[in-house]
Amino acid sequence: LKTLIGVIRQLEFRHDCGYGSEVLPQVIELQRRYERTASFPGKAAVVLDRLGVRASPNPARLEDLSFEPKKVVSRDDVLFDFQSHTGLSLRFLDDRTRLTRETILEELVKLVIGQREAVEALADVITIAKARINDQGRPWASFLFLGPTGVGKTELAKATAKFL
Repeated sequence: LKTLIGVIRQLEFRHDCGYGSEVLPQVIELQRRYERTASFPGKAAVVLDRLGVRASPNPARLEDLSFEPKKVVSRDDVLFDFQSHTGLSLRFLDDRTRLTRETILEELVKLVIGQREAVEALADVITIAKARINDQGRPWASFLFLGPTGVGKTELAKATAKFL
């Protein structure tokens, strides 16, 4: 945490921007939860730098002639950046957004007909993951869709990917 606070101070100077107070906790949470291929603090520093680059003012303008306030990177900027890199929906990523099991069921049932039990199992997994009560060190679930051709195995996988 101390290292990342130092990184933020350096990036604020380098990119002529500011970082909101909710940015660092959000970056840490998303990176800890979803990014398993890199380690801290490096993986969080990369995200913070990318956010700073996006918030950086036009480098062509003269610094001393600018009276514009600095761009402040917000929690929403973190979520949009993460969504653009992972493809996960904002309503799934943002803990301020309510996503109920019934909503998940409604959307999946529209896309997959006749597989209510499988859709309910997927809705349960997504609900648990959204509530962040699953074991973070393990996959959400493993599904093995079985059945003859044409019953909706592929369609259910596509619907789940589209929903998430």
